[in-house]
Amino acid sequence: MKLVRFLMKLNNETVSIELKNGTVVHGTITGVDISMNTHLKTVKLTVKGKNPVTLDHLSVRGNNIRYYILPDSLNLETLLVEETPRVKPKKPTAASGYVNTLCCSKYLSQRLRREKMGMKPAKQAVFAFGALAFGWLAFEIAFKPFLDKARSAVDKSDPARDPDDEDDSADHVEKNLPSESDAFVSDENPATV
Repeated sequence: MKLVRFLMKLNNETVSIELKNGTVVHGTITGVDISMNTHLKTVKLTVKGKNPVTLDHLSVRGNNIRYYILPDSLNLETLLVEETPRVKPKKPTAASGYVNTLCCSKYLSQRLRREKMGMKPAKQAVFAFGALAFGWLAFEIAFKPFLDKARSAVDKSDPARDPDDEDDSADHVEKNLPSESDAFVSDENPATV
């Protein structure tokens, strides 16, 4: 039995509690919670090195308690007996539908989670489509100058035209150099230099 479970059974018992700082609390227990926080009535509080103070009610935080001093008249044997013995649950086998239960519980928990969020499948699809549209719009706005240049380049492109030939002849015109076609020498077209 855990100590806290034992202390929870001490309702209406008069005890003394020593705290970690040396303070002694003497009173009647009205309740103890799972964190060992102890609630007392008709309390006499004696701080170390000071005069005692009387209080109607006092709650002591569980982690400040060093120990309890129990009355001698307390019957410990009856308090230490566990009222409900622990029963270990049986492990389900595959024959009893354990695997099927796992799959169903996983599906149901996902469905419940969606319903808690208020998201039905149709609503999820609309939400996803809206998110994609917003993302596309943000991308278009952010990269507008670059996208305009790329789109105009694609519009100007002609699959039959070789952009390398056009660029070279443009360079020759700017530098007043003969183009490659002018520099071609053959028997029929002798080069004049």
